Order: sequence, then structure tokens, then C-alpha cells
Amino acid sequence: MRTGSLAGVLAASGLFGGLFGGLFEREGIPESVHCHPELWCDDVACTRVCGRGTVIVPEWIDSAHRLQHLLSSSLPLCRASLLGSHNSAITLADGYGNQDGFFSGLLKYATEWLAPEGTELKIRTNDQYFSLTDQLNMGVRMVELDTHYVLGELRIAHCGGLHLDALNKLVEALNYVAKTLGFDVRWDTETVGCNPSLSSIPAASQRLLRDALGEIKAWMDEARNVREFLIVYLDDEPDLLDWGVVPELVAAVRDAFPDDRVFKPPDRAAAASPDAGWPTMGELLDAGFRVMFVSSSDYGTEMEPYVFARGAVCNWQEPSLADIDASSCAGTARFPDGTLLRTPSCEIQYGPLNCDFAMRNENSPVLDEASLPGVLACGLNVPAPDLLTPQRAAAAVWTWAPGYPPSHPTGCDDVAYVAASDGRWRTATSGASCADLVRLPLACRVLESPLSRPSWLLVESPGVCPNGTVGGPPRYPRENLALVTKVRSGSHHGARIHVSHVSHVSHVSHVSHVSHHL
Repeated sequence: MRTGSLAGVLAASGLFGGLFGGLFEREGIPESVHCHPELWCDDVACTRVCGRGTVIVPEWIDSAHRLQHLLSSSLPLCRASLLGSHNSAITLADGYGNQDGFFSGLLKYATEWLAPEGTELKIRTNDQYFSLTDQLNMGVRMVELDTHYVLGELRIAHCGGLHLDALNKLVEALNYVAKTLGFDVRWDTETVGCNPSLSSIPAASQRLLRDALGEIKAWMDEARNVREFLIVYLDDEPDLLDWGVVPELVAAVRDAFPDDRVFKPPDRAAAASPDAGWPTMGELLDAGFRVMFVSSSDYGTEMEPYVFARGAVCNWQEPSLADIDASSCAGTARFPDGTLLRTPSCEIQYGPLNCDFAMRNENSPVLDEASLPGVLACGLNVPAPDLLTPQRAAAAVWTWAPGYPPSHPTGCDDVAYVAASDGRWRTATSGASCADLVRLPLACRVLESPLSRPSWLLVESPGVCPNGTVGGPPRYPRENLALVTKVRSGSHHGARIHVSHVSHVSHVSHVSHVSHHL
């Protein structure tokens, strides 16, 4: 039996075998996903999960997300549009939620007391299905690592947010007494959920932070990812400072990534005056930077050499998804220009309790295939959904239509059009259709229009963009929406855009990437 496993205690007592007749097994791979399956087991349960890096991502999704990152790299960092994921490392692939099936089985015996008749209660304690590697392959460029000090190590664990001052003061008093006796108590109400774990995983099996950072570094070192910039968001708690382990946090970052590859607070201070804007991701990449770290807690000078405090980055805000109306973009317009807007959504379920511990057998609204396009078009920089799949990642694509661009040459591959019907980009599919494409009006972006209110002109073929405008594709979702709105206001079925300067974005087939696993 492993430390911190309630299910392990039940198994040792014999109750587990009496209820289920042996080791509990379940399917953890969504039906729509193809990958190399593996079993993740502990003393109680086994779950069939996708092996790290084996999820097959359709080529057009990969190509589209890489193109979107390239387009965003020309914008100030605070304006970049990045796909995130919520609690990225609380993933079934690494054992989080492994025992959910067991606890759901227990729950059915108590359903009649907890919910109306006919209601199916379930336990889901993993935020993600797939590994960090697979999420990055799906287009994620901001990962969230829930970082806590558990069993003497910095680990990926889902706790925090429970602020009970009275209990913390009691723990402080106990700690004071314990220190006089030669002991050190490092536990408080912020640690509830980590030890004991509420993620259906033994506390000692929760992943080390260093291992998660190593996985991210390995992905970044792949040749196809050398022009990718990542933001690593550390969701941590003030107790790391109280317990004197912030140096361990900084050391983990320094050991995982070369110093000259991390964009740090001193680099920001040296590069610009306090009133200057943030650099673009392109400028950071050109300077050799590949990653930046942001902490939800401000640990002051102890973390400044390597980690940004969230409050110091782009007026970082996290509006609730419930406050964002995609039909009117209410909920995003109220923030100052240049604010980085990150919104996570959670689909964890504790039986009758939802992710917010409210007595609701659901989480709503959530970032999913239906809601992602609208909130992106409204200017949400970083949507961070739970349960990311290739299908959900496809919903965050605002550039290429499925299947585009074609892999075969057409004779006019440097030209595409934005369709009025769905706002997606398409190219000619043959030499004959190139003539039809060039008859469409040319999209010209108005240079003086603010990023929050982009504006376009449409110039009839064969005209050129006039002074004060520039040709080229939209660079972020709201700019794409503004162009689509302009096209729809006329009688055209699309507008022509030149994509020659971004056409070098390669098609990377994840089928070939994972073929050695299958």
C-alpha cells in the first residue's frame, strides 16, 4: 500500500475485494482518440491510457497551430494568442485520477442519499487525459504546473485555494512546538488535496516537478520545435516562501533549462524602460529565449532572478468564462488594452460536487468545441480548457480549414482566401481554380487601427493595397473576425490574402512521429 491512498487502505482492509472482486480496471482513452495504449497501475486500480507522445494529431491541426504561433510572434507578448490547458500536468497519463473508477463504484452505493433518483454521479479528478508532450503536440503553448511541497519534494499536485486562517494558526503553533523537539511540520490547509491526495493517486506517486520540467525540455529540444516559445505558469502557494523552499523551485528551473534560454525578469528590465511595451515572441526567439516562467504567488527577491510574478506580466487577468458572452464579447472589452486574458475552465467532478465544490452535478460553462471559437474571436488570449483532445484543439484553430493547405502544389500556393461562410482559410485546389482565387478582392489591413479594434479595406482585383494599409493574413483571432465581418458586409464569398511569408511553416505528420510506437 502506498502513502496517501484511501483506496489502498480499503484494499488492505479487504473491502475492495469484497466489492469489486480484485484489481479495478477501466478505459481512460476517449473513443475518438488514436494512440499507443499503456496501463497505468497502482496497488488498487489500472487505467488504460495513451503512452507519452503517441496521440495522433491530424496534420492540418498541427500545421494550423504552428502557423498561428508564427503569426502571433509578430505581436507584443501581451497580445499573443496562445492555446493553454488547465492544470496541464494533472493528467490521467501520469496516474492522476487512476482510482476514479474505484471511487465512482463506491459512490453508486450512496447515490440514493446524495442525488435524485436516476442521477448518475461520477468522480473525475484528472484535468487532462494526455501527457504534457501530447498537449504540446496539440498546440498548447502555455502550460500550467500545479506546484506544491509534498512529502519533502516539489511535486505536481492538485491542492491550494483552501484558506482557513484558524487552522493555519493552529498548525503554526504545532510547528513551533515541534521545532523545539527537533521536528518540522510542513503542512497547512493549502496542502489539503495533495497529502492526502484528492486526485485518486497515492500522494507519493504524484509526479516530481523536475520530471515535468524535463518532459517539457525534451519536447522543446526536438528539431521541429526550435522556433516555439512557451510560457510555463506555476500555480503555487505562499507556503513555499513560508517553508523556505523557493530556492528549490528556482533550482529546479535552472537545472532544467539553460540560463540563456529563459526569459527572466532581469532580461525584461535590461531590455526596456519601465514604460516600454513587452517584446514580441519573435523578438524573444531571435534573442535566443525559448521559455519564460510565471508564478501565481509573488515570492519577491527570492524568485526574481528566474521567475516572473503573475501580477507583473501584462496586467494578467483571469476573467470567468461565465462572464464572457461570445455573441457580444461582453466580459473582455472591459479590460485595458494590452491585458493578457487567461481563462481556465474545469471539468473535475466530486460526485454531487462540481469543480467549485458547489452542489451541482455538472460544470458549466466550459471551454469546449462549441465555445472555443467564440471566446477566441472576442480577444481571450489564452483559453485553458480541461480534457484537451485533438478535436478540442481543432476548435481553437481560426486559420486553415480542415484539410488545408493541400500537400500538392497548385501553382498559386502563396495565395489563400478567407471564406465568408466560416472565416477559415483555403487555397486553390488545382491550377484551374487559381484563376478564380485571384478574382477575389485583396484584403488590406489598416495600419493605424488599434489591435483591439482592427480594420480592413477590400481592394477589387487586380488592385494593390493603398498607402496606410498592408496586405497579408490576419495575425490573431479578432483580426480574422474583423476581416470576415468586412467580407460579409459586401457581396463576396471571400477575400484574398497573401501567405508567402508564412508558407514555410512545415507540415509535421504525427502519424510518422509515433509510428515506431504502433
